[in-house]
Amino acid sequence: MNKLMALVNTDLKRSKKFYLTFIGLLFSATILVNIIQILNYTKRTHIIEKAIETFGGIFYGNAILFTNGTLSRIFIIGVLTLIVYSIYSWIREYSQSSKSFYTLLMLPSNRYYIFIAKIISTATMIYGYILSLVIALFISKGIFNILLSKFTIIKTSFANDILAIDHGHFSSWNISNVIPSNFIDFIMTYGFLLIALLSVLFCGLLTILSYKDSIVKLLGVLVLCVFVLYIMMYSDIIENMFVVISSKIGAIGFCILFYTLGICIINFISYHLINKKLYV
Repeated sequence: MNKLMALVNTDLKRSKKFYLTFIGLLFSATILVNIIQILNYTKRTHIIEKAIETFGGIFYGNAILFTNGTLSRIFIIGVLTLIVYSIYSWIREYSQSSKSFYTLLMLPSNRYYIFIAKIISTATMIYGYILSLVIALFISKGIFNILLSKFTIIKTSFANDILAIDHGHFSSWNISNVIPSNFIDFIMTYGFLLIALLSVLFCGLLTILSYKDSIVKLLGVLVLCVFVLYIMMYSDIIENMFVVISSKIGAIGFCILFYTLGICIINFISYHLINKKLYV
């Protein structure tokens, strides 16, 4: 365990400069977008009056997050960038211009730790990014309450701000679709689903790095692309399957079983690749 944590710590330190700069930029962008939206909202007195008449007041979730798809786009771009950066770091470390990956492979420890460390470090960066975004939204909510203090403001929790969007207005770009409003949804999305996604991506990358045959590499890329497209295009099929099976063992139980089984299979393949097929 100490060796694994040492690998994670080394990986995070190597990405520290990029990560802090990246987080700072998107943190600032999130607050800036919110301020622009809030200033525009202060000028729409007829909308404010209608909201007060309908809800008895205004609040951050309904006024700003309700139609602000830019925040979701910033969030998604951030997560995708961190994943792409992690893949790039694998390739960079494995290339001839860098010997760090070769050094790790030659260490007297289980090579599989390298794979697990990459997943943990990437997930840690994503969790840190989510936390920074939530903090930015809390700050933005405070700015909203200050700038519109002359109007009746309904006191709501951050979770209720998210729920207000989810129940009141459906859009694929709603912030409620990327930041779950309850703990269980968060664990399922950024626990099991995120780990499963990273496992598949890194397993595909290991396949490409492990085989010199270009055909095998191409097959690895194709399998990876097909998996991602399947998840994106046929999520409704998966959801229907969830409904049928989960009626017997429970939705949460089935999801945990499904993701755990997938993660175990992918990690078994990755264990074989990094220990038996990947050579310096």
